[in-house]
Amino acid sequence: MMKTSATYFLFLILIYWGREIFLIFLPSNHSKLIDNHLEFLRWWRPQYPFESSLSKWAKLKKYKFYTDLVSILLNFQRTYGYCPKLCFGHIREGLFKHKDFDTKLRRINHSGVLQFILTSIIVWFMVGMSIKTLSWTPSGHLMVFLILLQAIGLIFYRLGALFLENKIFKGFDAKHYAFYTFLCLYKSGLAYQEVLRKSGIKTVENLTKQEQKEITHMLKRWHKLGQAIEEDILELICQTWINLSHSFEKFLQLLSALRLFTLVFFFLSSYFCFLAYLMNTLI
Repeated sequence: MMKTSATYFLFLILIYWGREIFLIFLPSNHSKLIDNHLEFLRWWRPQYPFESSLSKWAKLKKYKFYTDLVSILLNFQRTYGYCPKLCFGHIREGLFKHKDFDTKLRRINHSGVLQFILTSIIVWFMVGMSIKTLSWTPSGHLMVFLILLQAIGLIFYRLGALFLENKIFKGFDAKHYAFYTFLCLYKSGLAYQEVLRKSGIKTVENLTKQEQKEITHMLKRWHKLGQAIEEDILELICQTWINLSHSFEKFLQLLSALRLFTLVFFFLSSYFCFLAYLMNTLI
């Protein structure tokens, strides 16, 4: 019974490893979603009937805030009969930047997994050579322990990378949604209160003090003085992308440390555990 359970357990671990290898070569789902959104934006024209635009847009799966933002603009077209084409240009630019960001993030995560897989292959090759050279039969429990240790290491890295990603990039999507929505609605000519309500720019979380100050000053210039603020909004969007780039550099540093820890503690240590067990058995 125990032998059957151990075999089943090892089979599940091998399936997990196979899944990780398969995901490396599988196209990114985010990339497909972005391409679908970009294809629609290339197709769309202001003179197209609202119904055909909305029906085509409704077939797309949601990607971040862009899906909701375009829905707002299409509904604006239905209500007022027009929609500024310039807004879709800004949305396309944001989608291209997010596609580039997601691609880099995916490559980095997959390169870490690939490094662990190659290290595991080297470790098991050395284990196999040691067993063959010494004509020694290791304990089944030892082999299960080594496989389990490496599998836990891969899961640990995956969860750690996900935690860092959520922690470091938290709030950027909300900022992008508020700023891009504000820009598009402002260019559409909506009233001040309506733009504030739909964009939520005054209630965005995780704004820095500098961003809060700039937003307050920008809104005052628009509402009280009637001045154009398009350049101010674009500057906020640009600065958000710059901050995201800095956060990405920080993410890379922490991810490198996590990768090194995982490599040493879970993968290289599995070979040292094997050597320690081997020496203890032979001596």
